[in-house]
Amino acid sequence: MGISVTYEPEADDFARAFREVANRGFTRIILYGVGFGIPILQSIAILANAETRADPNLLWWQLGVWWIMFPLLFWGGMRLFRWLFIRRFVKDDASQRGTQVRRLDGDGLHITSPGVSASVNWSVLRSAVETRHFFLLFQTRDCAYFLPKRAMSAETMIEARALLCEHLRERARILS
Repeated sequence: MGISVTYEPEADDFARAFREVANRGFTRIILYGVGFGIPILQSIAILANAETRADPNLLWWQLGVWWIMFPLLFWGGMRLFRWLFIRRFVKDDASQRGTQVRRLDGDGLHITSPGVSASVNWSVLRSAVETRHFFLLFQTRDCAYFLPKRAMSAETMIEARALLCEHLRERARILS
């Protein structure tokens, strides 16, 4: 039993897959920890200062910097950085252009794209996650291969789920 998925990359395939990978696990914890932790700690420090508490204008100004300006800069900067990184990666990586072929079988994942051919054994894959748009096959916590669901028939998706569950067992998180 095996499945094969052939597709032409769409402009946002890689960006969407990157976003879904980055919004999981430890990376997400760090981002939210910094994005909310710094304003919380700064608010505690501001409220601990009696002089600042005594002046409502100063208090609101200082809290506003940490709860309005910092999030705008932090989250906006992260989004801009991610967009620039993805744009450059896709532009520089010739293997992302042209017909892509992904095959899952008893041996693992096989990838064929312009100038690249690779096979990843099931024992190397850490886990698999099904999202709304992709099957993500993780080699490490932050590195995943993706199979776009838009290029799969309903029957192919059922077979992909079965293969992932068979070979990765509890390490496969499937939606349905």
